[in-house]
Amino acid sequence: MLLAMEQKRKQKDALPAAEIIAQLRKLEQKIKENEAIFNMTVEDDLLEACIYDGKALRSRYRYYHNMARQMGIRVGEMR
Repeated sequence: MLLAMEQKRKQKDALPAAEIIAQLRKLEQKIKENEAIFNMTVEDDLLEACIYDGKALRSRYRYYHNMARQMGIRVGEMR
């Protein structure tokens, strides 16, 4: 019973598929931009910031990717 209630809550709180896809595409673009900035940066402090930002973006991407997978959403090639 508790499991069924938890599943219903998750379904209720789930984002629409279009929103998840939009977030994934936006994050893919931000990751590419972050990589480009990283490749052009020579200052140590800025490199560290790029690495930190890149890890945060990838974590957020993984979150939405896992959500999409659980919902059965298929979006072309994913990271």
